[in-house]
Amino acid sequence: MEQESLYNFYEHAVLPQFGIPDEEITWSGSHRAGGDEFVHYFMQGVIEYALVFEDHVGLGKNEDFIREHVLNNHSSYEIVEPQSQSSDAPSYDGFRLPAPSRYCENVTGSFTLIQLFS
Repeated sequence: MEQESLYNFYEHAVLPQFGIPDEEITWSGSHRAGGDEFVHYFMQGVIEYALVFEDHVGLGKNEDFIREHVLNNHSSYEIVEPQSQSSDAPSYDGFRLPAPSRYCENVTGSFTLIQLFS
């Protein structure tokens, strides 16, 4: 999926699950943080966030993973709890398709939203 389309999907479908409205979002980059894990950085106003995607829930909320792959130049973080029902909070695992299904990188999996502090 093209980066712009992916970010549009996140703004309209994923971030609202965490209470983040799809307004004034500025994306600043993404990187692969493991085999099937990606970190997508954005700002809403002056607040910085990292959205962690993973194919199976677990690493996105792991403190060691966050410190190694997410924080970069930030000194601390806080995990944002999803407002939508989640079976594995603080990650939102709402984009799973019933088997058999085709895996779609950065879409069909779970998401963890992390607020970053300098």
